Amino acid sequence: MATSSEFITIMCDQLASSDKVQRTTYPCGDQNQIADASSWNTDRSQFVIQFMNKVPAKKEWDIARNGVDLDINHAYRMFNGKTHQQAVEMFVQATMLHQEDLMWMPLACFSYYVHAYIEYLHSDAAIDDSGGASCFLSLVGFRLSELDDLDETSRNSIFATVDFIGSNQDRFDADHDIYGSFRSKADALLATRKTNA
Repeated sequence: MATSSEFITIMCDQLASSDKVQRTTYPCGDQNQIADASSWNTDRSQFVIQFMNKVPAKKEWDIARNGVDLDINHAYRMFNGKTHQQAVEMFVQATMLHQEDLMWMPLACFSYYVHAYIEYLHSDAAIDDSGGASCFLSLVGFRLSELDDLDETSRNSIFATVDFIGSNQDRFDADHDIYGSFRSKADALLATRKTNA
């Protein structure tokens, strides 16, 4: 598996050398919305430029930490001070544990660390990780009402990854009898986004 820095370099080189944008049409009621198939890579490069070195400060955690909420405090203990690359490695080692932390952390912290989860899901390390892929869809559904408050780069990366998971159920070895249809779940989330757009 490539390191985060190697992955970013490869991805940015590919973007720089590409002069074509593939497009996919997603039906939504009586309208069609055009989405860039390369939007995750594009938004990934924007994240690198804007946020890579902006690790959430303790004060951003303190907004929600009150000494009582065990879930938030666990997320704080796991992620506080972690860089993006360190967080990616955390997801490689224990996806199911750390995706739950993303459910409860303050939105400013979520908007940074969700990119580590996204990078993991797009990497070879996530192949056959049915639980990790399924939980990302559930995470997006859980925090859906908050996503409009995120920066555009984060929103686009999240929904591009929702679409990626929906189109790659076999990659994650996710049994339809156990997990249902990733495509149907992804389309439901994407349709909600279009409705709110």
